[in-house]
Amino acid sequence: LGQADTGSNRLYFVGKGRLSVVDVHGLGQFRSAVPNTPDVNYAWAIYGTLKIGQAGTYTLCITSDDGSRLFLDGSILVDNEGLHGMVEKCSKTDLSSGSHVLYITGFQAGGGVGMVATYSGPDTGMSKVLVKSGFAPSAVVQNRYFGKCDPTAQGDPTKFTICMFRSDVGLVSIPKIGQADSGNSRLHYIGKGKISSIDIKNVDRFRSVVPGVPGADYAWAIYGQLKIATGGKYLLCITSDDGSRLYVDGPLLVDNEGLHGMSEKCGSKELSAGSHIVYIEGFQAGGGVGMIAQYSGPDTGDEKVLIKSGIVGTNSRYYAQCNPASQNDPSRFTMCMFRSEVGLGRIPKLGDANNGNSRLYFEGRGHLPVVDMHDLRAFRQYIFDTPDSNYVWAIYGQLKIAAEGMYSLCISSDDGSRLYVDGPLLVDDEGLHGMVEKCGQKLLTPGSHTVYIEGFQAGGGVGMEAKYSGPDTGGKMMFMRSGVVPSLSPPSRQYYSQCDPTIQSGDSSQFTVCMFRSEVSIGQIPRLGQADTG
Repeated sequence: LGQADTGSNRLYFVGKGRLSVVDVHGLGQFRSAVPNTPDVNYAWAIYGTLKIGQAGTYTLCITSDDGSRLFLDGSILVDNEGLHGMVEKCSKTDLSSGSHVLYITGFQAGGGVGMVATYSGPDTGMSKVLVKSGFAPSAVVQNRYFGKCDPTAQGDPTKFTICMFRSDVGLVSIPKIGQADSGNSRLHYIGKGKISSIDIKNVDRFRSVVPGVPGADYAWAIYGQLKIATGGKYLLCITSDDGSRLYVDGPLLVDNEGLHGMSEKCGSKELSAGSHIVYIEGFQAGGGVGMIAQYSGPDTGDEKVLIKSGIVGTNSRYYAQCNPASQNDPSRFTMCMFRSEVGLGRIPKLGDANNGNSRLYFEGRGHLPVVDMHDLRAFRQYIFDTPDSNYVWAIYGQLKIAAEGMYSLCISSDDGSRLYVDGPLLVDDEGLHGMVEKCGQKLLTPGSHTVYIEGFQAGGGVGMEAKYSGPDTGGKMMFMRSGVVPSLSPPSRQYYSQCDPTIQSGDSSQFTVCMFRSEVSIGQIPRLGQADTG
């Protein structure tokens, strides 16, 4: 957009107006702010001030039709680009108290249009609310927790605490546990106990922990600490009969409510290293009962395991001598080689090598500048003892990023391979096949990011490549080089001169919306900084 009215990209500034909140649903609402908004092929820039009263972790979301991006204090936080209907994308960030510059770009090729910006965090009581420029809401939060069952005051983090409640009326959903024994709720506290993991499959198990649990119409609250060693994306799942809900560090993550048999629901969340509060509510109307909580992610080698309070799950992905966390030389990729005594059809568990049962054995390791191998001789150049067939490799190093933004990371292999970035799986190119390329997109911040690649060859031709593209590469696909940032010319102007959020003037209590029209059909957000440049 910064190139509008320059003439080079046929994008022209239309005008600007004010919005109290970013909650636009239809062309008419855009035209109420900027009357000359076109029917099709237009783009917008909306900016204002996100005022934070209480510092902490906040979730910022944008929902749009078509694409949009959200920048906070100059850096991209949420990328919701592309041609699509109303789609929501969110991202978390730690915010200090004070004012933060919010800048949103978006476009519409034609048809229905919408643009919504919301956030949640300490200021909102973890509830999702519309962003209001220059305004920090006062959070009014209904007490979710019963006084004796508050996870923020837990004593022993190595065990889950389970609280049981009985209801005087028939239950069809989870009652408000925070109102138990209040006189009006007809919900009464029974007692509490401790369990090592949440794996309950009958009422007798509940009663072994908390005696006096009735045969029907009861509810529970279970809480403890999920300890994470390796930060990354985790999948958390609850299975219950009847309904249940899972909260992590306050906000709801998984909703498995209702009258039903044993049913599983899952949700994904980026978790940093350290302890995270897990809080689960559930109920049983009558009949069979169950409550199970599991998770998977970097700490578990992406295997689903029971959550144990205060205990880190076992990571079986890495072989002991090939753990990227202990890499000594980040300027080169490290490659480890393994041979299998049985025919391979998929990537085996490298963490099980040399344990006697897997029939998988470590052969050696070496170092390589780039991941670009197209025959067996290339593999043997780095590890001489690479077998003729049925072998597996692990390659890891550091992808160094200078400019924050969305990156495309690609692997090509014969046979299968997988690419993990900072722990979680990003690209899955598994199976028996010739050279096949698969790619995945990820928002990367400046600094070093751990790249870990596994692959295998059953027999015949072999190959393994790893490439990426993004802001650091000028959008060009390049081979990854461990610890090296490619040298490129500086990026073009981001903001249109009359729509620069860093020099906003006037009423800070309202958002400024700038509108642009395009003389060509658009399928992504144009460069607003180049509008009206000719």
